Amino acid sequence: IQTSSIQNLSYTYDNIGNVLSINDSENFKIYNMTYDVLNRLIHTQISDLSSLENMTFTYVYDSIGNLISSISNDKTINFTYINLTHAPSNISIEFTDCGILDISDTVYNLETDLSSGGTCFIIGANGITIDGNGHSINYALVNNGYGIISEGYNGLTIKNLTIYNNRTTSQNSSGIYFANGINFKVSDVNLSVLGRTSPPDSNNYGIYVYNFSKNIIIDDTMINTSGRGGRAIYMEGDYEITNITILNTIIDTYRTKSDGVDLNGLGRLINNITIFNLIVNTFSSESPGIYIGGSNPSFAYGGRTNISHVNISVISSTDSCGISFTEVKENGFISDSTIFSNDKDVCITGSVTSPKSYFLLNTSYDSEIISNGNLFRQWY
Repeated sequence: IQTSSIQNLSYTYDNIGNVLSINDSENFKIYNMTYDVLNRLIHTQISDLSSLENMTFTYVYDSIGNLISSISNDKTINFTYINLTHAPSNISIEFTDCGILDISDTVYNLETDLSSGGTCFIIGANGITIDGNGHSINYALVNNGYGIISEGYNGLTIKNLTIYNNRTTSQNSSGIYFANGINFKVSDVNLSVLGRTSPPDSNNYGIYVYNFSKNIIIDDTMINTSGRGGRAIYMEGDYEITNITILNTIIDTYRTKSDGVDLNGLGRLINNITIFNLIVNTFSSESPGIYIGGSNPSFAYGGRTNISHVNISVISSTDSCGISFTEVKENGFISDSTIFSNDKDVCITGSVTSPKSYFLLNTSYDSEIISNGNLFRQWY
């Protein structure tokens, strides 16, 4: 066995060859094992002689010898079997502490409310599901961080969870941060994010999606932000972010530069957007209800936008449109919606080289500002 450090291990055995103990004198640890009458490992205790702490593991089997549970100090791993007798069809983990979630295709079940001085959960594998079971995460208590962060992994689902940050001095500390991945879903999640109330901006977002990301669903979610620059849902990237669905969601933001939904193409595109049954209330300046577009007229654009059954209320009269499209290079559709702003209800700044059309069907609003685009209104 090749190792990077010196090992000095001493073993003891029972009379049939089961390992009873391992003495790791180099690392000051002792391992003790216990077996049942079928010689299956049922208990392990790791004693750290330096910290005087113990880690215990208990193993539970079904009637035909399949391992169904591994129980340790901070989590329980459950194995489910269906067709292949000895191959688990599902792995779920019951856990009670923040940390790295790195077992692929696994459901992590939260068993208690958690708090963290900085970031709580770091995703480290594909196919992770976090089921909060109605519990909560209080993050960034001391240092800036995220409730949940995923960079470069696919298939993340977050559900049945409350995520909040109550520190008013926190910055760059969003509730959920997802970047460079596909198949991201948030369902039945309640996000409450504070932050700075005066310059500089806190940039604490409820849900922050960055860069190359596809197949995003935000459903049955409530988001409340109370920090300057606290956008509720913010997506930006130098590469493509496509297939975005936001539905059955309620948003309230209370400070300057706190858009309800901000989908910003930056260097490339934000595309194929569906927004359904959304309520947005913003209460401060430079905080549109929904903003879709980009910041570079040559490259950035949004498009393929379908918005329906949306109720938007924007209280500020300063740079706060109800719905704003900027540099959108494909047609947009809004139907069965109500849009109100003390600034302008509908703001459209289309592409100079390729102006598009925007269709408002059965939608109530009073004021508009249009540049480089066509707006069609129809009631049915």
